[in-house]
Amino acid sequence: MISFPQGRVRVWISGPFSLVNKAFAALLAELPGLEVVGFSSDSPEVPVQPADLSLLILVSTETLELLNQLRAEPLAQRVLLFAPEWPISQVREALQAGATGCLDAEISLEELAAALRQAARGDLALSPSLQRALILEMVGAKTSETHAFETLSAREKEVLTLVCEGLSNKHIAQRLYLSIRTVENHLARLYGKLGVNSRTEAAVLALQQGWITVD
Repeated sequence: MISFPQGRVRVWISGPFSLVNKAFAALLAELPGLEVVGFSSDSPEVPVQPADLSLLILVSTETLELLNQLRAEPLAQRVLLFAPEWPISQVREALQAGATGCLDAEISLEELAAALRQAARGDLALSPSLQRALILEMVGAKTSETHAFETLSAREKEVLTLVCEGLSNKHIAQRLYLSIRTVENHLARLYGKLGVNSRTEAAVLALQQGWITVD
């Protein structure tokens, strides 16, 4: 278990506007278990004091390149990002770039304190609104993929099943008593419906989603 000095999480605040940084520092000073060890308006300056976490305040999510410089500094390996609002695509980009979490302007003071403690432990920290958006996106993607499979005809599903079993077009044609050209036509149509470009992509998608199982 990670322990913090005197049970406190040391936070370094970095952002382009001194007034905003000081406002965040004043907010955090009122919260138990948190200590602001310093801040910088010369973003992306790295912490000059030992810190458990950097809170990087972005004017917009177009400035994600600042993340790499802060993460390269051993004094603050974990970086939590705050921006007024986040397109969900850029939440994904920030997390993929190594951010410990993302916060937006809808977060409450209590949620902010909890997110800082989570991020300092290395746990993913997201504003509730961003967390909901990510979950809905994941559910929507799953629903969309399942819908795509349901649009396949019975014959196309048969062809896809045999593709997953590793059969060639020639062997699929023999198994289903079809011409090779007809098999190729079925494949072309199912590729379009599933949004893939090859038999390998189709098979991987079908097996990953559990649409088809192979013994």
